[in-house]
Amino acid sequence: MFLKVPVTVVLLFAAGICGAAQNLLLNPSFEEVPALQEIDDWDVAGGDVFVTWEKEAHAGYYSVKFWWAGRLSQKVKGVPSEKYELSAWVSNPASDPLAPNGSKFAKLKIEFLNSDMHPIYTASSSNIDKSFEAGRWFRVKIVETAPAGTAYINVVFRMFGGTGAGSLLIDDIQLTAAGKSNKTFDENGKKKSSGKIK
Repeated sequence: MFLKVPVTVVLLFAAGICGAAQNLLLNPSFEEVPALQEIDDWDVAGGDVFVTWEKEAHAGYYSVKFWWAGRLSQKVKGVPSEKYELSAWVSNPASDPLAPNGSKFAKLKIEFLNSDMHPIYTASSSNIDKSFEAGRWFRVKIVETAPAGTAYINVVFRMFGGTGAGSLLIDDIQLTAAGKSNKTFDENGKKKSSGKIK
């Protein structure tokens, strides 16, 4: 069974990237040979996704800007029962903010895939939308455990088209492994209770 489970999102405003754990993603800040709608090590879908300029980057020179529906993703190897932390810096840019009466939004996701590349479990953030204060960068974070059968992890940032003008930026995406978890799943991918009484 393929489950889509929303998880709690942690939003932090700060000046830099937190944590020193090894990032499992390649080109996480989009600084390697950027070009219009072509980003090294990332799969890009949608006609309105492109690398933008220094003045709209969280760090370094470039970020990725979404005007309309689009998807940015990268696959890496995964390990069952490993706890993973995915974070990204996002901005509702002051130069082109989402319209107050519009309905565009985005989500950050971790898709756990089996050896055949089929999704078995997905953890996603809450909506990234017009409620984010324009002109500031916010860190969105997901922490989730890979279920049994996980062979790969697909990191996804997806913009959903809707009404209204405006855009969203994403930069400095980080995926780290945080060690083995005691969380377990049944054969349908559902989380099982540890049996402990608190």
